[in-house]
Amino acid sequence: MLTRAWIGPAEIEAVVTGPPPASLAAAIGRPDSGWGEGPVLVIRPRDRDGASDDDILAPLRGRVAPWWFPGGVIRLERMPLAATGKIDKMRSRVDHGAC
Repeated sequence: MLTRAWIGPAEIEAVVTGPPPASLAAAIGRPDSGWGEGPVLVIRPRDRDGASDDDILAPLRGRVAPWWFPGGVIRLERMPLAATGKIDKMRSRVDHGAC
């Protein structure tokens, strides 16, 4: 089975949360048939107008390596937060990822 080179989730998250449409974002791993695991983006949208997946992912095009590109977008009204106030990526992985 192939494995992707290291993927920098913080860089993906920084690009997507800079301008709208996402106020919070977490790039998490999810099973991928070709690579073993690949990123998916979990976001809390800034507004309810509903930007398309293409609108959300457009800022990443040309800015991140192709193998870093998220395979999908999951929208949440409430992002799981840890006691520190940061996004709880472990909870996101359990709920929406590989765990």
